[in-house]
Amino acid sequence: MHGHYLIVSVLSAISGVALCILAPVLSRRYFRNSFMKDVTVLLRTNSSGDNELLTESDLAHVPETVKKYIRQSGAMNKPRVLNFSVLLEGTLRQDEQSPWMKFQSKQYNGIRNPSRLFFLDAVMKRLPVAGYHRFVDGLASMEIRLLSMIRVQHADGPLMNIAETVTAFNDMCVMAPATLIDKRIAWFNISDLSVTATFVNGDVSISADLHFNRDGELIEFMSHDRYALQKDGSMQRYPWLTPLKAYQNFAGMRLSSYAEAIVKYPSGDFCYGKFKIVDVRYNVDE
Repeated sequence: MHGHYLIVSVLSAISGVALCILAPVLSRRYFRNSFMKDVTVLLRTNSSGDNELLTESDLAHVPETVKKYIRQSGAMNKPRVLNFSVLLEGTLRQDEQSPWMKFQSKQYNGIRNPSRLFFLDAVMKRLPVAGYHRFVDGLASMEIRLLSMIRVQHADGPLMNIAETVTAFNDMCVMAPATLIDKRIAWFNISDLSVTATFVNGDVSISADLHFNRDGELIEFMSHDRYALQKDGSMQRYPWLTPLKAYQNFAGMRLSSYAEAIVKYPSGDFCYGKFKIVDVRYNVDE
């Protein structure tokens, strides 16, 4: 009998260890599967078989500075962009006192129905962290999970919807210049190297200033319409900018390969993210 109890105790201990090992794996798979299900819908609603090419006539309503940017990107006479996927790597931090956290991410953006699905894998204090930003039908949510199981951060609601609209438009400007012919964008010249863009998605309208160099490269995107999540869980609006540099070729397109994400607080600029593009693909089906 005592041997029986010993065997049961050992098996229980083994099962407990196995559960501790398998639970994060299974939870991550479940968390990521929700992302992939959303990707399937995004690609189905933001694809087309006609492969209509981007031509000069499509640029008629775009300011000259933006036309130059689109042309130098290599987008002309190629299929219009209906969706794109991006692999990123870089570092993130919560505040000035926090250590930088390395991450890798995969994201998908849809243009016809503006959508952004961003899944992140990182390590924080030697523990795996997964994050999912979801922006579909004008509704945004963000969730960060420790071990893919324990929710450590969550945000949604009207202010998050506005913030993610800014981020989705930033993605269009930085990663898919061909999409800047979109008729939901209104353009206003500031100078020969700067423009203001207003992007409307449903009942949300956001604006951003785009600054270019003499070579036609976008070197900075700044918006006053993005809200930042604070430590107390509130959303506060501060100027948000992404300086850009290190242009390289990706899938036949010339894009900035490096960006930083900076919030301009009254106390000073805070850089919370450094991003490097690893790969970009357009009009993907998987």
